[in-house]
Amino acid sequence: MFHPIDFAAWDRAEYYQHYMNNARCTYSITANVDITVLYHAAKARSLRLTPCLTWLSARAVNSIVNLRFDRNSEGQVGWYDTTSPAYTVWNPETKLFSSLYTPYSESFREFYEAMCRDIALWGKKGGVQPQGNFPPNVHNFSSIPWLHYTEINLNLYTDGDFLPPIITVGQAAEQNGRLMLPVTLQIHHSVADGWHASEYFRILQETADTAEEWIDR
Repeated sequence: MFHPIDFAAWDRAEYYQHYMNNARCTYSITANVDITVLYHAAKARSLRLTPCLTWLSARAVNSIVNLRFDRNSEGQVGWYDTTSPAYTVWNPETKLFSSLYTPYSESFREFYEAMCRDIALWGKKGGVQPQGNFPPNVHNFSSIPWLHYTEINLNLYTDGDFLPPIITVGQAAEQNGRLMLPVTLQIHHSVADGWHASEYFRILQETADTAEEWIDR
């Protein structure tokens, strides 16, 4: 469900107008997330890591209303009750990727199984969006599993008013006996500040650390 904003009553209206009209900008933050517990929990159950990371990120996004903002078909600014990940799947034969989406579920296992089915069904169909048009309530999630990077910035040459978050993860690498994953969050400053970005990473780390509590549910 989409909830349009009443700008007259919105406590963030002044900030939205400033970062949309006076100093229009997005920003990105990259941080290492310790996925040691999650990795071993997934490995012990023979689970694929990418769907685990996709759900991990989607859970953090859905926990923060400011990361669920977008415009509806009428151009109204508002937020969705939930947002689902639109993620990239790489085809090793063609060296091209496709973008797929799987509806978000609070149940990890429900989402994991659905995402694996979607990848099996659509992953090698080819094309940018083989499933057709995505629903309006999606955010972007992609991975660069060949590179443990330190920073990434995605430049959108549009009107600069793209509101949903864009999340990228890189290759995990061992550091001091821990498995560290570079994660980048890019978001429009009109709807989210540094505190919201910090909350995303806090929830991401907290969820990764407690994988044994949710990975079977």
